[in-house]
Amino acid sequence: MLVRNAQLQVVSTQPLIARLLEDALHARLPEFPAVSLVLDWPVGFAFQMVTPESAASSFVLTQNACPEYLDDLWNLGLLGLAYRSRTLEELAELLRRAETRERVRLTPAQRSPLTPAEGDLLRLVARGLANKEIARELGIANQTVQNGLTRVFQKLGVSSRNEAIHLGCGARRSKKSEAGVMRTSQLLEYFNLPDLFTHVYVLVDDHFQQLSALGSYQLPKVHNRQSTPSELVTIALVGDLLGQKNSETWFALVRHLYADLFPHLPERSRYHRNLLAAEQLIASFGLSLGPKDADMFIIDSKPIPIAKGARMKRPRQQSEAKIGPGSMGWVMGYKLHAVVDVQGYFTRFAVVSANESEQGMARQLLTEHERSRTLGDKGYVGSGVYARTRENAKTPVAWPPVLGKLRKRIETVFSRLARCCSLGGVQLNSFQAVVTRTCRAVAAHNLMLHLERRVCPAA
Repeated sequence: MLVRNAQLQVVSTQPLIARLLEDALHARLPEFPAVSLVLDWPVGFAFQMVTPESAASSFVLTQNACPEYLDDLWNLGLLGLAYRSRTLEELAELLRRAETRERVRLTPAQRSPLTPAEGDLLRLVARGLANKEIARELGIANQTVQNGLTRVFQKLGVSSRNEAIHLGCGARRSKKSEAGVMRTSQLLEYFNLPDLFTHVYVLVDDHFQQLSALGSYQLPKVHNRQSTPSELVTIALVGDLLGQKNSETWFALVRHLYADLFPHLPERSRYHRNLLAAEQLIASFGLSLGPKDADMFIIDSKPIPIAKGARMKRPRQQSEAKIGPGSMGWVMGYKLHAVVDVQGYFTRFAVVSANESEQGMARQLLTEHERSRTLGDKGYVGSGVYARTRENAKTPVAWPPVLGKLRKRIETVFSRLARCCSLGGVQLNSFQAVVTRTCRAVAAHNLMLHLERRVCPAA
């Protein structure tokens, strides 16, 4: 438990999460309400921490959607109960309501299609009890518990206890990916191509104008040009949004079909040279789309191989490419080291040789204060990042499932870069081309998130 203010108490098994949440709420609630905010993970933690005396001033945030479990929590006499992680603004508003002693409950309304007896079984399963403990709690035989759970699984069409807990309360899959990114087909439901070109162009050009006003970028002169950098970057990013792997074919299509939007496009070779020269502008634009008040980060690396297996030993013209470890073994090439926030936005990144260490890159990309608010995998142990230790570590770090699920957000983001933005799937013949392609992929990902929040603000 971590208490950092006399008014608001954040109760959690994870001091890091409690500290981050308390700092974030402090910025949104200058006057803290006299409430204990209990983070109910692992399952059953709230039952251990909430007493009859403290229930009237306790607000529980749980990730267990089992209706029977939620009813049991509510029947403790809680001041507030909310299911699943809410946004910080939502949570702050709920705490303001709780300060008036208004009881608040925001939990799923669906009910599981089980009998009362089966509901009792599911309730105890949701608390994390084993079959023997359930049998002892209900005063029945262990075999009766097993038979009852078999019927519950059959009714719900599941094969595990976790699936029974979630599907038994009517959980539904989201239409969006875990990283919250729309599919291309969904994007085109909201924009036709001319509108998409126009919207992206306005965003890109506004950013370039701001850079020019700050003196960090000089706009080209109107004469002696065929098109503006904003136009060329717009064409490239829209192609990346739509998953166009062959940039030459995409540029030819735009030049032929959308000459009214882009009447002064250069030749293909000049188009590619201009994009290579604009790598920093593209990266700056992409990173500018993310929120500036992120409270927590996730760091990881993704290999960008140019050769594998026996081909790694062949001489290469790309002197920057080195042999290094990757998720699927040793590779020759580069690595993308990236930091994302919990919404999936890239906040910073670097493309370096594959043999660069995770610990060293964490220190380069993040300040000491930021590293204390960042989750990483085992490769970042010792860098100041909150990372899961190895199984044989002398001083293991607590790593509950919620942190593991949160850290996997960046793996989902990397998967989308490879699948939709063609990162690593296109043959590139220079280090600069690799960096530019990566900048485009990062910018396209952040741009897709930005567009999604524009067309689906309530998502």
